[in-house]
Amino acid sequence: MASPLQTLVFCCTIISAITLFILILSSFSSLEFNEYGLDYSGITKEINPKPYTAGIFFLGIGHSFITFPKTVQTLEFSKERTANSAPLQSRTSDGLEVILEISFQYKLTYEGIFNLYMSYGPEYSKIFDRMAVDVLTDLATGYTAYDFFIERQKIGVAMQNALDSHFKSNCYSHIEFFQLRSVDLPDKFEDAIQLSEVKKQDIRKAQAEKEKTVVELETLKIKAEFQKNVTINLAEGEANSILAQNKADVDSFKLLAGARSDSYKKLISDLDFDAGQLIEFIKAKLVRDYNAQNLTISISGIES
Repeated sequence: MASPLQTLVFCCTIISAITLFILILSSFSSLEFNEYGLDYSGITKEINPKPYTAGIFFLGIGHSFITFPKTVQTLEFSKERTANSAPLQSRTSDGLEVILEISFQYKLTYEGIFNLYMSYGPEYSKIFDRMAVDVLTDLATGYTAYDFFIERQKIGVAMQNALDSHFKSNCYSHIEFFQLRSVDLPDKFEDAIQLSEVKKQDIRKAQAEKEKTVVELETLKIKAEFQKNVTINLAEGEANSILAQNKADVDSFKLLAGARSDSYKKLISDLDFDAGQLIEFIKAKLVRDYNAQNLTISISGIES
């Protein structure tokens, strides 16, 4: 039978073994796939600057992870119950109040985790919130109310770029997405701008109608010019045809007259005719070749 001392030693050994097992087990820490971690020693109160990613690690007794999200985080300024803050209020460059509903998504950089924690501690997201308010409200003052009404997309891109630059320089993170969800300007201004836009649309419509009419008139002018050229070409062709026919008739008449003249000269030469005899010969030939059916004689205005 064991003595009381042996029993005490045995119990202490069991307790020590259990304690050692618990300490060794607690020296292991794990990170999820969507987490970064910094090794923090609860004994020395020191932090290892090298970040860890997903996995199970033996850190040592009294060590644990300070975790940070690896996925994108959202900051929202809107009227929604789930928003981080209320809508942003600012002034335009021309002095009108503008209320902006904005949300954006940022992502922490792996290499900046240690500096992020040392700079802002575990409540860094609240610091990010205030920084975003300062950057966005200050940028809004660089635009007129009309700019917000007409060039909202352009302003949204400028805000995203400015915010991304600031977060990279000061927040050890970068902007993944940005949404300029709504812009609220004074009602009277919005009504006046809407009326102005309607008038501009009317002007653009009238201009389009004018351009359409000009095109139609130009088309008619081109068609008329083409038709004129066709008519001129046809008339010139017909005139040239008539001239050619007349020339042919004249040339034919000249040839015929020349042939007759030559034949009469030959008669005078061969028959020794004088002018009077030649005329009598021509008359006799005409009487001989006369066709009575084609002769029309007019006496006192009566044709027979």
